Amino acid sequence: MPMSSLAKPENEKFYIIGIGASAGGVQALESFFNSLPDNPNGAFVVVQHLSPNHRSMMTEILQRQTTLPVEQVQDHILLEPAKVYVLPPRRTLILEDRRLRLLEEPPNSPRNIIDRFFQSLVDGWGERMIAILLSGTGHDGTEGLQSVSRAGGIALVQSPETAQFTSMPSSAIPSGLVDEILSPQDLAQTVYELIRFSDNFPTASLQDENLIDPNQLQEILEILAEKEDIDFSHYKVSTLSRRILHRCALTRQENITQYIERLETSEQEQKLLRQDLLIGATCFFRDPQVWELLKEQVLPEQIGKLKPDEQLRIWISACATGEEAYSMAIIVDELLQTIDKTVQVKIFATDLDSKALEVAAEGTYPDTIGNDISPERLKRYFEDQGNQYRVKPSLREMLIIAPQDLTKNAGFSKIHLVSCRNVLIYMQSPLQYQVLRLLHFALKPQGTLMLGTSETLGNMRDEFTPISAKWKIFQKRRESSLSSLMITRPSLPSTIKSSVSTKTRQQRFDTILAGLLKLCLDDRQITALLVGADNKLVQIFHNSAQLLEHSLGVMSLDVVEQVHPALKLPLSTALHRTRRRNEELALYTGIKIEKKGEPLNVTLRVTPNKNGGDKEQILVVFEIETSPTASVQPSRFDVGEEAAQQISELEQELQQTRENLQVTIEELETANKEQQATNEELLASNEELQSTNEELQSVNEELYTVNAEHQSKIQELTQLNTDIDNLLRSTDIGVIFLDRQFNIRKFTPAAIRAVNIKPSDVGRPLTDLTNNLHCPNLINIVQQVARTEEPYEQEVAIAPSDEYVLMRVHPYLQDDKDSDGIVMTFVQVNELKQVQQHLKQTNLLLENLYEASPAGLCLFDQGLKFIRVNPALARINGISIEGHLGKTLYDIAPQLAEYLEGILRQVIDTGEAICNIEVRGKMPATSEIERCWIASYYPVDFLNDGRGVGAVVVEITQRVQAEEALRHSQARLQEAQRLAKVGNWELKHEDNLTLETAQPDCSKELSDIYQFDPQQSCFSLEDILHCHPPADRKALENAFQLLIFDGIPFSLDVELNVSEQEVHCLNVIGQVIRDKDGQILKFYGTVMDITERKRIEQELVRRNKALEEAIAVAQVADSANQAKSEFLANMSHEIRTPINSIMLVSQLLEGTNLDTQQKKLLQTLNNNSNHLLNLINKILSLSKLESRTLELEHRPFHLNQMFQELSHTFTPQAQSKAIGLTFTIASEVPDVLMGDDFRLQQVFSNLISNAIKFTFSGQVTVTATLPNDTVSQSSPVTLYFTVQDTGIGIDPTKQDSLFQPFVQADTSTTRQFGGTGLGLTICRRIVQSMKGEIGLDSRVGKGSTFWVKIPFALGDGIRLPETAETNNPDPERQATAPTALKILLVEDYEDNRFLMLMLLENLGYQADWVTNGQEFLDQTEEQEYDLVFLDCQMPILDGYEAIQRFRQREGASNHTVVIGITAHAMEGDRQKCLDAGMDDYLSKPIIMENLVNLLEKWS
Repeated sequence: MPMSSLAKPENEKFYIIGIGASAGGVQALESFFNSLPDNPNGAFVVVQHLSPNHRSMMTEILQRQTTLPVEQVQDHILLEPAKVYVLPPRRTLILEDRRLRLLEEPPNSPRNIIDRFFQSLVDGWGERMIAILLSGTGHDGTEGLQSVSRAGGIALVQSPETAQFTSMPSSAIPSGLVDEILSPQDLAQTVYELIRFSDNFPTASLQDENLIDPNQLQEILEILAEKEDIDFSHYKVSTLSRRILHRCALTRQENITQYIERLETSEQEQKLLRQDLLIGATCFFRDPQVWELLKEQVLPEQIGKLKPDEQLRIWISACATGEEAYSMAIIVDELLQTIDKTVQVKIFATDLDSKALEVAAEGTYPDTIGNDISPERLKRYFEDQGNQYRVKPSLREMLIIAPQDLTKNAGFSKIHLVSCRNVLIYMQSPLQYQVLRLLHFALKPQGTLMLGTSETLGNMRDEFTPISAKWKIFQKRRESSLSSLMITRPSLPSTIKSSVSTKTRQQRFDTILAGLLKLCLDDRQITALLVGADNKLVQIFHNSAQLLEHSLGVMSLDVVEQVHPALKLPLSTALHRTRRRNEELALYTGIKIEKKGEPLNVTLRVTPNKNGGDKEQILVVFEIETSPTASVQPSRFDVGEEAAQQISELEQELQQTRENLQVTIEELETANKEQQATNEELLASNEELQSTNEELQSVNEELYTVNAEHQSKIQELTQLNTDIDNLLRSTDIGVIFLDRQFNIRKFTPAAIRAVNIKPSDVGRPLTDLTNNLHCPNLINIVQQVARTEEPYEQEVAIAPSDEYVLMRVHPYLQDDKDSDGIVMTFVQVNELKQVQQHLKQTNLLLENLYEASPAGLCLFDQGLKFIRVNPALARINGISIEGHLGKTLYDIAPQLAEYLEGILRQVIDTGEAICNIEVRGKMPATSEIERCWIASYYPVDFLNDGRGVGAVVVEITQRVQAEEALRHSQARLQEAQRLAKVGNWELKHEDNLTLETAQPDCSKELSDIYQFDPQQSCFSLEDILHCHPPADRKALENAFQLLIFDGIPFSLDVELNVSEQEVHCLNVIGQVIRDKDGQILKFYGTVMDITERKRIEQELVRRNKALEEAIAVAQVADSANQAKSEFLANMSHEIRTPINSIMLVSQLLEGTNLDTQQKKLLQTLNNNSNHLLNLINKILSLSKLESRTLELEHRPFHLNQMFQELSHTFTPQAQSKAIGLTFTIASEVPDVLMGDDFRLQQVFSNLISNAIKFTFSGQVTVTATLPNDTVSQSSPVTLYFTVQDTGIGIDPTKQDSLFQPFVQADTSTTRQFGGTGLGLTICRRIVQSMKGEIGLDSRVGKGSTFWVKIPFALGDGIRLPETAETNNPDPERQATAPTALKILLVEDYEDNRFLMLMLLENLGYQADWVTNGQEFLDQTEEQEYDLVFLDCQMPILDGYEAIQRFRQREGASNHTVVIGITAHAMEGDRQKCLDAGMDDYLSKPIIMENLVNLLEKWS
């Protein structure tokens, strides 16, 4: 069939399947996904109630059941088809723009996460959505499922009989909006078929009217019109088409043609489609603002116009299941409660759907209406029936519920308010106009019309005045009479081509017959009729003669009344003859009539309809006679002949009149006879009725008496039934009555907690219902009681609330003791269980307390034997618990037995406790120690009327010892206070306390300080004040007043005049003690003689001032030292620049042909240059060490590699003096260490250089050992290094000053061997910086041994960077490098520039040159270079600024290698160059070897 091929929007290309379940729906989810075919074109979103305290395993569980990818939802994740998304715990899920949004679940909020997600599907996706509700408890998902169904989506529910928990599915089913109720396996197959059908069905927009072929749509609507008697032809085609397609997919039909075949034969499918097309969208108080407006403005105005006892009439059209009608009744009743006027209320609730009206009439709704109705209204207007609410009779009586079709039936009249919400939006414009005219007619003048928010008045807008345009509430403007004619049914635009949508097959046959008669009798004027019993006109076949007439007034179907007056008598006669005489044909001709002033002759034929099923039916045919055309020839006029002809016609007419009269007389005679017979029969019947009446009167009196008795019995039974119901309801006992087949006979609301039962389940077997009891053999128990007639009871738990009930199953016994069923009762025993559990926990707690009590507890029987002992007492006695049981005190504590047994006997005899007895003695386990206990003994009455003794024993041996120690401590404290001259006082808080009345308790030390008489009993604070000089007295007085009156602590230093010559200094402190509420309890304070402390403080102030002056002098010295360091750095730069030229000349001269004398001179030049450079470096190093600016590196290095480098450096010097040089590393020394290898190498270079310098024969030995063989990766190791020589040795008297700057062992040494005396000083400073030690052992003439101890962290497991091989460059590369490199030299010092260019030329390189940074920038802008040597200190623009500008200009795409040249050799100068943007660093003086290495590195 032809389909639309319009493209779908992006968010409609696949289905979203939302699946809701509670935590108990895991099994249903597994079954669903296990049965789901592969790769459906839909995204599955699982929204499940999960525990907030545990990690969800749902992703792993579902992944085992399906091949689809399963993942937990992440916030803002994009939905993709053929995937499963699972909600994480503690989150709420919604859909926005095809992305899933995770929201925090508010604490203590209702668990409606499924409703929220389903609602978000409606708001954000459209009709391509499927909502599925699986097993679960509660009602979450019901409202969301209804929203999906109303929005055009598919609503599916798991069948309750397959659900483990039925609350959620059972809550959704009664709404009538569920499309299918299936098992999880069938749900999976249905979802797959829905998606497959949608994918195979060509796409179209939601508003496309050609979703279904118009002819097929017409055929479907005709089937519904014929079978269900409902006309949908004027409903919107797009809405009808989408709903039909949904049903087609749900029934798994391949196409619309197959669905039409199913619809024609399936009565159930006809009803389901009818129900699906009757879109019901209603709830209590939908759009709360509308109801507030009605309550505050609209209804008060309408009620105010009414007179007392007048009727308020309201019409709720399309009321569906009645929620809106009851909402209106609640609003009206609340208003009437506030006014002093009696008003009758009639609310007409009508709808086309009879099933929905049944729900409305029943007035029973699920407890989810609590989301829309306030608790106050629920309590006032509804009866709580467990999991549902029922409307109270007082509210139900306000409604008149009746079926009504707005499109066909007449409306009500004189209505004050009409509500027609969300009905017109499903109708086409002509039908909307018709319905609005109907509603307009129903309204009283100034009546109110309320429409849905998406509906408009259209062409009727002029007839109404808006009250609220937003909420579509209007007032009838005027009393005007609109046409009440029903609209005709025009052809629907481009969809339904038939003129009458509800035309049946019989009507189509009649049309064909009418056309056939017209074709055959077109040249004859005939009126053909079918007449039924009592001459009723049944059908008109043909009426070309136009002989039927309709008179004004009430319409009559008697055919005699419908014909021309001249034809009435012949027709009546013919009909009579045909019925009475059974004539085959009654024929009358020549009947004269006059029509439109023209005389006509009519022939009448009447015959029975033998081919019809009704024998009373008669066929009647009138035909206007026509004569042949007369000749044109003239004829002669004959008066006699004409007169004779006229007389003959009159005689014939008279004869016909006689015959008619005779027929009439015969009919009257026959009717008279029949009337006579009827009268006789009536007289007989009257006599019989009279007799019967007397009998009935007697019977009536008997029945009245019996009825009165029955009424009394019924009233008693009703009262008894009510009493029993109230009794069962008040006791909260669940009761279920079963018949002999275990069918539900009756139950109480409290039984719903145990068994999932509804009022509609009455009559169903118990085996068909699920239950929440942890009792798998419930049915077996019931069968056992029915078989044995023996009662049964058991405590069972109710899932998932873990409530406990006592289930009793009894036989239902009649008066004759015969069993007629089963009675099951469920009594809540939660409190009993809780009490039992509480007692158990209490006993356990008491046992734990008894066992864990630090006090010793025991119980003696009447014979004073131990029967209970706790571990604490066993420890006190040093005997196990088992060793006590059955023993007496003589067995356990023989020394104390006689004394204690007397006490125990006294307790038993008197029944009074003896408490807090101090007992001292020795126990056998600790016979050498005297111990002390506090014991209490109390009587214990046993259940067998005997009496024992309980004991509580606490050992206080340590406390007694502590008290003794405390007394000694207090004595020592008092002695310390006396020695420290500290006194204390304490004062209790009282009302109206003053300084004069305040008499604190004072220590002896306080009396001694103030020189009060020790014999004086008490003195006041005022007395203390008088002991101080006036200046301090005032300050101390203010402090005491603030302390006493305001509770403000203080601490003051005051003077005390001991004598005229002696003044002491006191520190007086006052504090306050408060209770937990902040109220002052007492005051306390101390007075301390601080005369000596004050003297020491003054001395400290003096010394502190001297120290500050010394610090100022040190800061001046430090500034001078900093100036010295800056001076040395500048001098280093200035000296290195000419040295660079000298050494460059020396290196250039080495490459020339020199004689022996010249080579010697050149060697002298080199040695002195190196000596001068070494001297500068040592001075700089010493300067850094003194200024503490030297920073040590912390990196891994190989000790073996460092020793090899030292060997390469110093072996030539040793060989030149014919002495040996060896390096030894012990095997236990780790290979990789963490530290500053450069500074360590500097130390060894100084030590080895000195050793070689002062050794003339023998050898120099360098060793590294580990004094402690244990090596731990987590702790540092200390290595022991020695540099031993066989040289001249050092005088012991000179060794102490050897590590001082510029100091050597002998001044002659300087003249003989040279040196600055800084080398060892630098070594000592470096070693100390490394937290190490350095020292020496030396003998004059024997040699010296310098030793070093330094701690190192281990570097095992650290990979060292590989050292670049630069000593053996690639010959081929070296040969090609000079011709490949473009070099630029930037140097302002002319000599250095000249010599550098010459050095590069000797190496085979050609270089350009410039003199400052600005020229460098200009030159590189004109020409590109591979390598640039850039001096850092230049006029105009130095190297640091120049390189920064150059790098900015160069950008990231190109990179020129720039090497910095500087005479600064301080620490950090290299890093300064690299930070500025240079690639490498070359310090002056420039050594050819270093230059060659750089060229090879960067070429």
